[in-house]
Amino acid sequence: MICKNIIFISIIILLFTVIITNKTNIENFSPLAKIAIVSMVTIHPDFDFWLEYHLNTLGIDHIFLRVEDSPQYKEIIDKYPNRITATYHSKKDIDTKHNYLTIMDRQKENVNSACDKAKEMGIDFLFHCDADELIHVVSPNHSIRQNFRKYLNQAKENDDSLGCIHFKNFEAVFPKMSEKCFTTNKFIDCKKGRCLSYANGKSCGLVQNGARFKGPHYFSGKNYNMPDNKIVILHYDSCTYKQWNTKFNLLKDTDAEKLKKIPFPFYKNSIRKLKECSGEEEKVCKNDLRNYFKEQKIDNYYKLGSKLVDFDAPKI
Repeated sequence: MICKNIIFISIIILLFTVIITNKTNIENFSPLAKIAIVSMVTIHPDFDFWLEYHLNTLGIDHIFLRVEDSPQYKEIIDKYPNRITATYHSKKDIDTKHNYLTIMDRQKENVNSACDKAKEMGIDFLFHCDADELIHVVSPNHSIRQNFRKYLNQAKENDDSLGCIHFKNFEAVFPKMSEKCFTTNKFIDCKKGRCLSYANGKSCGLVQNGARFKGPHYFSGKNYNMPDNKIVILHYDSCTYKQWNTKFNLLKDTDAEKLKKIPFPFYKNSIRKLKECSGEEEKVCKNDLRNYFKEQKIDNYYKLGSKLVDFDAPKI
């Protein structure tokens, strides 16, 4: 009889433990946490794929966009009524002469405006990322949405005073020249060097805790670094030759003094090459431009080999 009672009590304790554990998991995995993106975009390859992936694959609740000099995007954006808030700005309203240095002022205004709107909408997590970046959840595809919210919620549950969650970035290298952007699963770990662009990651802000813009890579408030076996940012910088050419053509009016303030040699050299090869001269030196792009963005796919990181990245 005593033995039966012990077994009965043990079963009750086990069931109670399972219930408590499941309750905790349900709270941590809660689909009720609302997630948004804020971004400033101009013409970029595969923008429709970028929207589709974040809204329908990851299940992002809302996207706030500042659309610059790309009125054609309205048709794509209008396919997602009530899920995207967009403002449109023509080229004449933007100081493109020193675009690299003025872009942060526009980002600050855009992000802080989105922080206010997101807070009113009950958004919990607001990511700041660009149209050449994908938020990547390291997870089997069938549970990608659940794990996305789970990892964010766990960080918040562990410290409810957080203002910022920070993510490592990995930079894409490409197997061949292509007109498509999201075509690779091989990336450079920027913390180990060799990246041509930034290496200091991106973040999401916890807007209900008062998070605000703190530069392009962080939000204000206490920070938590998300492990890179959970969520990372995949950066497809200058993913096509045309995109590279367009991007640095916008910057080629940058004068020598302002050029010194740009921290990336690849950016500086790209600007110089576009300065030297413009107008009628472009017909003569176009091959040189393509070769430079190939050396920087394609050849490393083969040169770096085992030093590259493989991600099960979405492909177009």
